[in-house]
Amino acid sequence: MGLRVWSVDFFAYRYAVETGLRGEDVYTRWVTGPGLDERGLPYNYTPFALLALLPTALGPWWFAYGLWSIGTTAAIGAAIAVVVPRILDVWWRLPLTLLALLPTQILAHHLMFGQVNAFLTLACLVDVWLMARVWRESRDPAVEGTVEDGTQGTAAGGTQGAPRRRYPGGVLIGIATAIKLTPGLFIIFLLLLGRWREARNASLACAACFLAGFVLFPRSSIVFATTTFWELSSRVDLNNVFATSVNKSVQGVFASISPDLATVGKAVMVLLVGACLWAAVRLARRGEAVLGALAVGVGTTLASPLTWVHHWTYLLPLLVVVAVRGGVGSRIVCAVAYLGVVLAAADFEGPLLDLAVGPVSQALLGPVGLVLRAWVLVAGLVLTALLLRLPGRRES
Repeated sequence: MGLRVWSVDFFAYRYAVETGLRGEDVYTRWVTGPGLDERGLPYNYTPFALLALLPTALGPWWFAYGLWSIGTTAAIGAAIAVVVPRILDVWWRLPLTLLALLPTQILAHHLMFGQVNAFLTLACLVDVWLMARVWRESRDPAVEGTVEDGTQGTAAGGTQGAPRRRYPGGVLIGIATAIKLTPGLFIIFLLLLGRWREARNASLACAACFLAGFVLFPRSSIVFATTTFWELSSRVDLNNVFATSVNKSVQGVFASISPDLATVGKAVMVLLVGACLWAAVRLARRGEAVLGALAVGVGTTLASPLTWVHHWTYLLPLLVVVAVRGGVGSRIVCAVAYLGVVLAAADFEGPLLDLAVGPVSQALLGPVGLVLRAWVLVAGLVLTALLLRLPGRRES
């Protein structure tokens, strides 16, 4: 029964899929069933996402949950392998890395709740990785950088001139965007790089997925387009958690300080997302497009008004790549960040503020409490900045 109590996202997906397959609207009423409380949960993804979530409805719940958990773990492992290919050189490195990451609240909560974000993370990283291979083979100066020896970076074994193979770059990003919307930031990334064809592919893939969702789930699609989409911020704020420690977003941090800082929080969020895009473009133009994708991924998490700790899936491969490729200082930062994401679910802010007596102690302990409360957010920003300091290396 423990899994049935905690795997609420998985059960929400499962019951939403079953409702959609019956031709019923999945948005007007919250989905309910065994494993959820009496009130149930709202389904907040797109109608097309019901297709991507079909595995959650295969067979008995325990069988589907087991497959979903195995797939989630494999997706995180594959995402790490995409950004750190040499981790596959020795068979035990990747399993050991996953074992070390399991205590982090990001992965532990992801598995416990049965979340979908790991698959979206992998799709976007793989898409950029495949595009980067084609870009290097075509010797495009827009992304071709210099590597450590100062020579122009091309793919290992690649040829000058036209690439040997073509990949319809952007398709996976488009599909991911059609599931959760926030991966649409990758389309902006492609536009900033001047990658018009890939941005077009992503947009067309997203539109095709939305069309497929409308054809298969017309009632839900109409409700989503006319009502649900415009109410997403309020629908995801379950039990008024927006200004509490469970919300690991920029806007949530400012809301916890004061409701009057809502506008400031949005402005800071826009600035930080813009900084992530700037870092991503800079990394891509020096030949590190996959690292740039990690920066964009952090930006997608920052852009969300309500971010649970298990939404920070990009932080796991980011932590690994900085630890592997960084210097001693970067590894110390990674160790501190790792400790933080292991303890990320704890509410440090409240106890610290309870200890504060008088204006002086409040002034000292209050900021410390807020930093600890937003540890995952701070770790994501710091590690993204450290990406820019990593020594150059080809993505092969």
